[in-house]
Amino acid sequence: MFLVIIEISASIATAGLAFMWIRNPSENYEPWTVLCGVVVAGSEIYRRVRTQPKGETKQVSKTEELIHWIQDHGLERPLSEVLPRALQLSKLLGHQDLERWVRLELLGYNQEGGMTEQDIVPEYREITGRYMDSYNRMLQIPSDLNGYRFRYGVRQLEELAKKEKMQNIRDEGFIELLRRELNVDVFRFCFSPTEIVGVLDRIRNRLLEKVNSIELDKGNKPNTLPT
Repeated sequence: MFLVIIEISASIATAGLAFMWIRNPSENYEPWTVLCGVVVAGSEIYRRVRTQPKGETKQVSKTEELIHWIQDHGLERPLSEVLPRALQLSKLLGHQDLERWVRLELLGYNQEGGMTEQDIVPEYREITGRYMDSYNRMLQIPSDLNGYRFRYGVRQLEELAKKEKMQNIRDEGFIELLRRELNVDVFRFCFSPTEIVGVLDRIRNRLLEKVNSIELDKGNKPNTLPT
């Protein structure tokens, strides 16, 4: 109420000063007119700041901030930078499925990432290469078996994707499986780093799809989230 009285008084004074200024242009009424105008403007600014809606809680605004950051930078920043924010987002939303998926992609499909015996490495992590024997000869095996699903976390995948030459890995468990099932003597798996780029792109696309599908109701609680 006090603020309204100040505004009304300042407005009346401004009108009065303007009238006297017109009647007596030679008098110096300008400073007082400006002062009254400043008082009116200042009171209006103060009212807007004081009565501005509180908006969402700190947690909700942080949630929206993370969603917008991932949407804006998810295509340009390395996944090793984007996924930690997605992990933070999953914790704020309380979505265990999203949190578990992010951990596996970030830390790797292993015990550290939370992988269990019932889990399998996703198909989108598979690359095509060639299995070689100890004499550097390419093994002739069915074409549908010339793939390998990487368990590595995204940071290690990013480092592999930067390589320029052909790369080789030796997965003893998988090698033993091929020996037992196909009776072939596998020594190493040879692949191009560009195959890893494709894996990273597929992980990125799935992350953005999950984040873009998050819907918040008026209470800022998640409605849906794809698994």
